[in-house]
Amino acid sequence: MTPRRPFSAHVVAALLVLALPLAAGCGAGKNNETEQERATPYSANADVHDIAVRAVRLVTSDSAAAQGYLVAVLVNNGSAPDTLANATVTGGTIQPAGAASSDLTVQPSSSVLFGDPDLGDTGPALAISGLNQPLQLGTTMHVTLVFSTSGTAALDVPVLSSSEVGTTSTAQPVLTTGSYPSPSGTTEP
Repeated sequence: MTPRRPFSAHVVAALLVLALPLAAGCGAGKNNETEQERATPYSANADVHDIAVRAVRLVTSDSAAAQGYLVAVLVNNGSAPDTLANATVTGGTIQPAGAASSDLTVQPSSSVLFGDPDLGDTGPALAISGLNQPLQLGTTMHVTLVFSTSGTAALDVPVLSSSEVGTTSTAQPVLTTGSYPSPSGTTEP
């Protein structure tokens, strides 16, 4: 067996020069894979006493009716009804649109969806107006929701486009027959 010769200093230095970019390339610096991830969340959530505020987003609007809509789901986990008494957004106002005052009340063990009429939602909506500047995609805005019984929920809500939220206006209903489908005559998927 012949003894191994140790690497010369030049070989070690050359190996280090080649290995350093590979070791440092795992997400370090700008223009890496994680740098392109969203800085804002897709939705905001909060809990205030018995009310769970879920999937809150500000959606930009092209219509003349509003500058945008506050899209949210309110879930009442309590044993008594609670009402959304007020909603505000920094620099603007939020008003119920297409909603009766009863639509602002969340019954016990129930939920209320505030949607976007521009996306085909037909229930109650919360229209945003009075902003000095248009809603800026990719940013967040401070929203405060005040409930009659539960208190106040303060959230930083992401601003999204309608394409980021999705639409229900073109969804086709699923037709059910009340029975299981018949087996396929082919063996291929």
